[in-house]
Amino acid sequence: MGARPYLLSVRKRKKVRGIRNKRADRLRQHQLDNPSKLEEKMARFIEKIFGDGFTRQYVLKGFLFDFKLHYSKVLIEVDGDWHHCNPKFHPQPLYEQQKSTVRNDKMKNKVAIREGYLLFRFWEDDINNRPKEVQERLKEIRDIYGQ
Repeated sequence: MGARPYLLSVRKRKKVRGIRNKRADRLRQHQLDNPSKLEEKMARFIEKIFGDGFTRQYVLKGFLFDFKLHYSKVLIEVDGDWHHCNPKFHPQPLYEQQKSTVRNDKMKNKVAIREGYLLFRFWEDDINNRPKEVQERLKEIRDIYGQ
């Protein structure tokens, strides 16, 4: 007889979800108080194109997303080249922190899709070295998905 998958009771699932949401809220506040230079740069790009029609550090199902556009189900993530393993520079995650970040990114992708959101990811290299292309892509997002 095969092993049965471990199923959490409804009460335990709510408790786990509550813990994850509390952790996300604490992390959100920390990120709002201490944004990275890359997030600041992207926030300026987004503000230039969308005005104040966005939220920073949006919590969705216990996961923290860098930006959410108001009036649409569009999320934007800023991915550092090292931590998120930009394949241009880091074809495979070598360190545990990289592996953990890549796993977390995959879960965030699934959550966004499951909840009906579109998720756009931008690499650090593109934000720093090709800002005009990043801003053009943001304009395309605005034109297609409104704002």
